[in-house]
Amino acid sequence: MRASWRPQLHGSNSVRFLPLWWVFAEGLSSLSRPMKRRKKVQLVALCGILISAYAFYVENKMDDPFYQPSCSSSWTGGNCVTVFKSPYGHILSHWGLVEKSSVLDLSLAVSGLLLYSCYFLAISVKVPFPLREEAFLAVATAGGFFSIYLLYVIKVILQEFCIVCFSFHCCNFGMLALAILEYRAPEVGKTAVKKE
Repeated sequence: MRASWRPQLHGSNSVRFLPLWWVFAEGLSSLSRPMKRRKKVQLVALCGILISAYAFYVENKMDDPFYQPSCSSSWTGGNCVTVFKSPYGHILSHWGLVEKSSVLDLSLAVSGLLLYSCYFLAISVKVPFPLREEAFLAVATAGGFFSIYLLYVIKVILQEFCIVCFSFHCCNFGMLALAILEYRAPEVGKTAVKKE
């Protein structure tokens, strides 16, 4: 039997606060444990939600002449406001699918909030439902192609760099990789089979 490196707590006079080294070691050991795919999807979705929330905040502050977003500072080498203010910032009206300034003329930030929230909620359902993996793969594939299109727009048409957009694309490509893995070997299906 392996000796435990965890602090021993005995009786009522036990250590009330864990030593810092133990907390650090426990955190490192949890990194070596395999994370379930569902948790990885939730983590990527949470990153997407946070990035979308920041983008939404920047979009709402763009009319303030004194506001300088940190995504447009010199350390990023680009200007996210240029991208957000472009017609591509409201892609549905730019493509002519909806009227400009209509309720359905969603900005990329609002679209991101909706998409990543749906990812987070859908993967949180621990029971299989019809077309679960197929829908996940279809949406993630569409997100990947949309990211390729936007990367082209930002680099070739707008000739700009946007760290927020780059972060969105990393989330989209990460989600696509997870969707492919989930489609090939569903985690929920495996759990259901083990219980039977």
